[in-house]
Amino acid sequence: SDLYPPYAYALSLIRVAEGAWMDGLLELTRLSTLHYTDQRWMPLALYRSARIYWKQKNREAVDSIQQQMKLAYPDHPVTERTLRIPDDFPYPDVKNPGFEQPGDGSPTALPAPWQENGAAPPGAVRVIAAPDVDNGRAPDGDAVLAVTVSPIRPPVEITQTLDGFQPGQQYFVVLHENASARQGVDASGPFLEVRVDDRVILPNHLVKPVQGPGRHAIPFRRITSESFVSLSNRHTLVLSVQPGIGANDRPRTVYLDQIQVRDWEVYREQ
Repeated sequence: SDLYPPYAYALSLIRVAEGAWMDGLLELTRLSTLHYTDQRWMPLALYRSARIYWKQKNREAVDSIQQQMKLAYPDHPVTERTLRIPDDFPYPDVKNPGFEQPGDGSPTALPAPWQENGAAPPGAVRVIAAPDVDNGRAPDGDAVLAVTVSPIRPPVEITQTLDGFQPGQQYFVVLHENASARQGVDASGPFLEVRVDDRVILPNHLVKPVQGPGRHAIPFRRITSESFVSLSNRHTLVLSVQPGIGANDRPRTVYLDQIQVRDWEVYREQ
């Protein structure tokens, strides 16, 4: 059809970039810009691929994509942004987005550079092995973050300060969430809110288990925040795990994994 070849080429470009396969990049960009000059998918995929190669410090790949963009999409708004990518192009990468830890998967402290606000009692914030989650399938690596809250305690907030934002640009946050199935879900929570500094970009919402206890076929729930405009080069990402307002003081646990900040202009068409 007219849609699927450019869409498939766009996805392939990103996968090739992620695998740092230079020969594949050159061939795919040649074919796609010759035969599939699709204005919706291809410029975005080329820009995203250039960003990936920049992070890999592959100047040759970035130069190649920039040349293809000038030839195939000279008037596209994404082309201008692609041509501006220098060696030190900033990007707000979340460090340790999947809370990966070495060892046997036993509970560990919150890994750097993540920090906790001090409201959690001992053991309430821990990294656990993915197989120890009581339901669902972790989307990234071998570990997840488990945060336990109770209605008699204040919210537990996990934070990380990120550099590399471009003032005036739009971004959004993607994360994967789940809740303990053995503890149940009711008005006592658990709830999750996401903020950038003091701006709420994902309102407080009830986190539900993706499956029943002991079942692990379905991945964690993928959640996308509202977009926000960066006001500076640095912002603090806040993950606030909150109890409900009920009288039930049983512990409630949220599982979090694969937390990323993404460029709105690059992903909004995908």
